[in-house]
Amino acid sequence: MTWSRKQHVKNDLIYIGARLCLGCISSLSNDGATDLGAALGRLGFHLARKDAKIALSNIEKAMGRDIGPGEIRQIAIGCFEHLGTCAGELASVLSGKLDPIKQVQIDDEDKKNLERALSLGRGVVAVTAHLGNWELLAMALAEMGFPINTVARRSYDKRFGEMINRFRESHGVHCLYRGDPSLVENATAKLGKNEVLGLLIDQDTKVPGVFVEFFGRPAYTPTGAAVLAKKSNCPLLTIFTHRTKTGIHKIEIMRPIDKSRAKDWKQAVLEDTQALTRRIEIQIKRHPSQWVWMHKRWNTRPGSTGSGNTISGNTISK
Repeated sequence: MTWSRKQHVKNDLIYIGARLCLGCISSLSNDGATDLGAALGRLGFHLARKDAKIALSNIEKAMGRDIGPGEIRQIAIGCFEHLGTCAGELASVLSGKLDPIKQVQIDDEDKKNLERALSLGRGVVAVTAHLGNWELLAMALAEMGFPINTVARRSYDKRFGEMINRFRESHGVHCLYRGDPSLVENATAKLGKNEVLGLLIDQDTKVPGVFVEFFGRPAYTPTGAAVLAKKSNCPLLTIFTHRTKTGIHKIEIMRPIDKSRAKDWKQAVLEDTQALTRRIEIQIKRHPSQWVWMHKRWNTRPGSTGSGNTISGNTISK
C-alpha cells in the first residue's frame, strides 16, 4: 500500500497515540484497566456519532419488533462499553497482569466436544463471531493445549500488524492472513496436522459468500468456513464466549453441525453457512450488548452489483 506524506504523518500519530494509551492502561491493575476501558467505551458512544448511529439502526432492524427505543439505546451503549472493557482486558494480558486461562470458564462437556472433533484426526474448522472477547477466547484455548490458528485480516499499518501478531503468538495463537496467495494451502496443511482453524463469519466483507437469513433479513455471509470444511471433510463447529456478571468469560463449544447432504456443492455450502449463522444469531440474542452492532451487517443487498452468491473453493475469509 502506498501512502501520501499526509497519510504517513497521520498513521505515525495514530501509532504513537495507541502505544501511549496502551502503556498508560497497562500500568493500571486489571480492574482499573477494564473500568477505564468501559468508561472510554461509553464516551465513545457519544463521540463516535456515525458508529453509534449504525449500531442503533442495526439493533432496531434486528430486534425492534421485540424491544423499545430505550432498550435499543441501552444495548448500543452497552456494546461500546463492552468493547472498551475488552480493550482494557487485552492491555492487562499484554502487560502480563492477566492470564487468559484464569479469566475463562469452560464446562467439561464443552471441552470434550472439541476433543472429540479433533480425535477424528482431520482437523477442525471452528466458527465464532465478534461476540464477547474473541481474542481472549483464542488465547485461552491455546493455553489449554489446543492447536489454535486463526484467519485474520492484515492491518493497514505494518507496525500494528507486527505488534498484534507478536501478542497473539506469545499466547500460542497462530495467524494466517487473508489475501496471502498461499492461504488455502496453509489452512489445508494446518487441518492436515489435525489443528483447529478459527474463522469469524459474522460480517459483510468483500469475499465470496452467500445470502442467508440473519435476524429475518438476507445478510451477505462469507462461505470460507463451510467450503474449507467440505473440502477437507473435517468437523465444522461453533465456539462462542461471553462475559458473565462476575467478569469471567464463559466459553461454549457446541457439537459439530450436521453438515448438508445436498449433492449440489453450492447448495450444501449455502445450507451449512445458514446453520452456522443461525447459531451465531442465537448467541447474539442471548448477549446482545456483547456483539459489534456498529458493523454494517446488511450493507450488501441482494441484486446489487457483485452481490450474487459467489462460492469459491479456493477462498477463505474472516
